[in-house]
Amino acid sequence: PSIQKKSRVIPLGVTNAPIVPDINPGAREQAFLSVGAVKPRKGTLQVLRALELVVKEYPAAKWYIAGAKPNNEYVRTVELEIQSRNLQKNVIWLNQISQQELESYYQKVRGLVMPSMNFNGHFEGFGLVHLEANSHGVPSIGSFDCGNEDAIKHGESGFLTPQGDVLELAHAMLKLLRSDSEWVRMSKAALAFARKMT
Repeated sequence: PSIQKKSRVIPLGVTNAPIVPDINPGAREQAFLSVGAVKPRKGTLQVLRALELVVKEYPAAKWYIAGAKPNNEYVRTVELEIQSRNLQKNVIWLNQISQQELESYYQKVRGLVMPSMNFNGHFEGFGLVHLEANSHGVPSIGSFDCGNEDAIKHGESGFLTPQGDVLELAHAMLKLLRSDSEWVRMSKAALAFARKMT
């Protein structure tokens, strides 16, 4: 006899962006955005180390960090690495910003980068911020082995990279900078993916 399904998964969803995204890559900076508190689980140090590799090819590349910046050892480590890697001009701390300001940054970047890390028993449950970026036509970069796998369609709405693999993370970031036509394809796919996940 056939077995009838008694349950189905209804994932989290995202509201459509309030303004129509501009998918003209020429109108965007060679820039990335992270949204959320700066802490080990968000992969902040991994992004910084990947950015150093990206900057070798794109010296003007920027990384905007929007979110709480606690006064703790991890943030101090990030700040020290920014200095030691000479990335002071490339990393812009936005701290906590309004939703309206956040909308403006989604309109200027080429990608969201949030490579979640499983840390001390904690892990990313879903990664709703990836869908939020997609709703603005922004492809997103996350990581395998956590909830990012449900929030990113690898190779379409963004990229998934192995946790802690800085080289693969840098490659994913570079893919969003190197080809305008490929970025437009992914931007459209990201937008379509988010609109299916309302």
